[in-house]
Amino acid sequence: MADYKVDFNKNLDMFNNAADRMWDMWMTGLNSLKWHAEQVENLTRSQLDMSKNAREEFIKQMDEMVKQMRHNQTQMLKMVEDTLMSGYQQLEQATQSINQEITKKVGEATKK
Repeated sequence: MADYKVDFNKNLDMFNNAADRMWDMWMTGLNSLKWHAEQVENLTRSQLDMSKNAREEFIKQMDEMVKQMRHNQTQMLKMVEDTLMSGYQQLEQATQSINQEITKKVGEATKK
């Protein structure tokens, strides 16, 4: 009977030892899973931050582009206005010159 007790105690020790090793393996696996989850979370957070920064930069560039377009539009309108005013002034001068010439010729024709 003592042999059975010794065998039973050996088997119990082996079972406890196997259970401890299995528990250690489970803990190692869970810690590994935890580490991978943290890495995925960090990568995701990093990607979200990069996306946020890219979106903010895009908005900033769009604002600058709109400002530049408005500035260009203002300059274009000023150039068109200047061109039209210059053309109008030249037309007015030409009209006055033609009127003076006609008046002069009418005056000369009247004298004759």
